Amino acid sequence: MLMDCHIHIENGELSDSYLLRYSQSAKAAGLGSYGISEHLHNLVEGPSLLWREMPPSVSALGWDTASYIECVKRSGAKVGVEADYIPESENDIEAFLLTHSFDYCIGSVHWVGDWLVDLSLENWEGKDVKSAYRSYFELAIKAVSSGLFDIFAHPDVIKIFNKVPGPDFCM
Repeated sequence: MLMDCHIHIENGELSDSYLLRYSQSAKAAGLGSYGISEHLHNLVEGPSLLWREMPPSVSALGWDTASYIECVKRSGAKVGVEADYIPESENDIEAFLLTHSFDYCIGSVHWVGDWLVDLSLENWEGKDVKSAYRSYFELAIKAVSSGLFDIFAHPDVIKIFNKVPGPDFCM
């Protein structure tokens, strides 16, 4: 699926008036095709599909999936969802994606086991950076190889807090 632009709602509101602003901007910019997506954990089924307890600082909006899809379609955009790749829940995520009429699915890795890599700098305390990167990239490779996703998002989100393994790092 080729699009001129992709927009990630990320904590916006699910309303026709909110999404209409994106639609108007896209048209004014001369974009022929654009997509709007949201994180899976913000859809009502999302948290259970992650098989993880969401930290209190990460809001789960609990949007009804059908309402989300309908609202985005009314805006004129293609409908996307960003789904975290969790190996244990791969079958559940696949079933969810097949059940709903998303135009595209963005895969991502935010979780390495029970550790949310982009939550906070303090969350890195006690982590071996090289080991963390190895685990992260192993999951990223599995995500891309899974066939669940049309796009893979931010393959370098693990470096968000400037924790990097150094020039001698090797997988």
